[in-house]
Amino acid sequence: MLLRLPHLRQLFVRALLGMAVLICAPYAEALDVNATFTIAQQPAVVDLNGALVAGVDYAATFTEAGGAVAIADPAAATLTDLIQDTVVGARVRITNQLDGAAELLDAVVTGTAIAKSYDASTGLLTLSGLDTVAHYQAVLRSLVYDNSSLNPSATARVISVIVNDGFVDSLAANCVLTMVPVNNAPALDLNGPLTAGGNFAALFIEGRGAVVVVDATALTVADPDNATLVSATATITARQDGAAELLDATVQGGISKSFDAATGVLSLTGSASLATYQAVLRTLAYDNVGSPPIGGNRQVTVVVNDGALDSPTVFCVLAVQARNHTPTLDALADRSVLENSGLLSIPLTGIGDGGDLVGQNLTVTATSSNQAILLDPTVVYTSAQATGTLMLAPVAFEFGTTTVTVTVHDDGGTAFGSLDTFSRTFQLTIVPVNQRPSLAALADLVINEDDPAQTVQIAGISAGPANESAQVLTVTAISSRPDIIPNPTVFYASPQAAGALQFTPLAHQSGVVTIFVQVADNGGTANGGRDRVARSFTVTVTPKSHVPVLVTDAGLTVPVHGSGVISYLALETQDFGSASALVYHLSALPTDGLLELGGTALTLSDTFTQADINAGLLSYVNTGFVAGSDAFQFTVVNAQGNSLPVTAFPITISGAAVGTTPAVTLPGPAVTWVQGGGPVVLDGGATVVDASGTLAGGNLQISLIANGSAGDLLAVRSVGNGLGQIAVSGTTVTYEGTTIGTLSGGSGAALLVTLAAAADPTAVQALLRSITFDNADAAPSAATRRAQVVLD
Repeated sequence: MLLRLPHLRQLFVRALLGMAVLICAPYAEALDVNATFTIAQQPAVVDLNGALVAGVDYAATFTEAGGAVAIADPAAATLTDLIQDTVVGARVRITNQLDGAAELLDAVVTGTAIAKSYDASTGLLTLSGLDTVAHYQAVLRSLVYDNSSLNPSATARVISVIVNDGFVDSLAANCVLTMVPVNNAPALDLNGPLTAGGNFAALFIEGRGAVVVVDATALTVADPDNATLVSATATITARQDGAAELLDATVQGGISKSFDAATGVLSLTGSASLATYQAVLRTLAYDNVGSPPIGGNRQVTVVVNDGALDSPTVFCVLAVQARNHTPTLDALADRSVLENSGLLSIPLTGIGDGGDLVGQNLTVTATSSNQAILLDPTVVYTSAQATGTLMLAPVAFEFGTTTVTVTVHDDGGTAFGSLDTFSRTFQLTIVPVNQRPSLAALADLVINEDDPAQTVQIAGISAGPANESAQVLTVTAISSRPDIIPNPTVFYASPQAAGALQFTPLAHQSGVVTIFVQVADNGGTANGGRDRVARSFTVTVTPKSHVPVLVTDAGLTVPVHGSGVISYLALETQDFGSASALVYHLSALPTDGLLELGGTALTLSDTFTQADINAGLLSYVNTGFVAGSDAFQFTVVNAQGNSLPVTAFPITISGAAVGTTPAVTLPGPAVTWVQGGGPVVLDGGATVVDASGTLAGGNLQISLIANGSAGDLLAVRSVGNGLGQIAVSGTTVTYEGTTIGTLSGGSGAALLVTLAAAADPTAVQALLRSITFDNADAAPSAATRRAQVVLD
């Protein structure tokens, strides 16, 4: 071999398999050397785990769905070549490609002259192109493995890496890749793979039975790494009809079902194949037994489970459509009416829209099949009412049979096979009857009290239709007020067309009297015949003017603080009217006592009658404490409105003066206080009585005399300044806005009210009824307290 080495100061040529070394002297211009060498080509060396780790192989772990993993140490893997500075290619192969095209090898070649190509059918990644050892080393460090299979084989993969420097392949360096399969969630598609998405839509129509909420022929269940499932759950969300909404499915193959009406959840359980669960879920159905159901959308969600993982939730959007319910009307019974019986009213009941949730407008109409005897009836009805009235007016003097049809119509329409109309029929029979006789109307009459006998002419008397003229007629008359006008005398002979009545008012009587006149024939009442007719007229007897007369005004004597009955012997007024018509009106009340009627005190607005006095109901009660006199003033008005002048009734109070002591009663039951419930009133029915009428300067003391504690609180409930109301401002207590006392104590001690000048029994009673109990302790004693009230 001839080497010409110009301008070199030094050259080292090594033959790795030989031992010759040629050294050229420095500064030599040229040297012709004849030498023969035998050089053995050395392959590149691939070390996947780096120089610091023994061996050249690498170990890694791939976890399903965990993303690509490096198959060489990204920081330490090396590529060396002692002869060449460049590499022309590399082959990276999955030696046991068990998941086919799902397995992938890749590397980053950006910034190099290296090209890459992966053959998924063979698991071979080819790197090609002349580039430096350093660039190939960088690319090898970026090698990754990935597997898109949802059920990869668990067998470890061996991935070999071989580099070629243009002359010879390197020895293979292997990555032993541990495979970790992961359980994948099952998948559920309610509408099948041929329709986008996994959800479904369905329509439920009331009255048409359950509706399947999945595609019954296309629903699919899949699980890439399990052949069986253990459960499925279907849930109704947005339920509006509660337990009326149901889910069901036809189970098979060891699958059992359970539906919880409270939650709307259908549970399918039991280990079974994917195909079995698919078959069962294709029968999943929704029903709603609400009557009617609430319209609107529901959502039925479905999830399956393989024993470890739930599938993603899919759902059916379910539109619930309530049908228009057929309106209702109760049955109508057949009936008969008499000829010329006039307007017939028949109640209609059970009218309704059939139970629809939204109120509908209802109309009711009626027709007659025989217009000759009955025109179409009139219906009196207001929509939404359950009742109405059918008004029938048979044609005069006609009879026979007709069919009446009553129809209820709503405005809910007939969509989805709904019925918006409902009819009932009944037979109406009009029976011929004896027609009533006739009598002309009679004019009203006005006469004076104590007038002489009166004669009234009557006319228009007949048996009715001409074919009944042979009937015998009788005329009678009666008075509605025989106490004013006795029954009149009748002057009539059948079959005359006229007659007369005669009557005389009773003395000193007045008022309005109705005289009833009746004409009857002897045609009888067979088939409901009408054999009489009546007329009436009024006779107004105008009264003469009368003024009440005071017969007795003798007065009354009672003891101090005593009482007595005011009888008719002491006070009596007379008139032509009854005692109950003589009404006493009070113009002034007694000043030292009460005027009572039947035990109830009278006020200036009250009245009483002479009949009350006659019955012993009027009495006087002296409320004073010393002897003296008293009186009340009155006037008496009779039925005509005439009255006496104002008159005084004198009362004498005799005997010695008496003293007074206030009295307090607590009639109410025991009360219960509950911690946190606020104050409770001790006795809302307490009473205070003092005959003197004043409690000014006294004291009202309320104390707990048994089981009291420091946390007990006695107080006065403040309501307002209105009629009968107690109010508290600071320590001041008012009744109807007037100060009646001053408060002190009450917190763990007795509550004392010092009574002011305006404190009378009524005010103090209202105060006592406003006393409350409370307790401020965090853990109050449960012992029963006993309250004592002292009024002095």
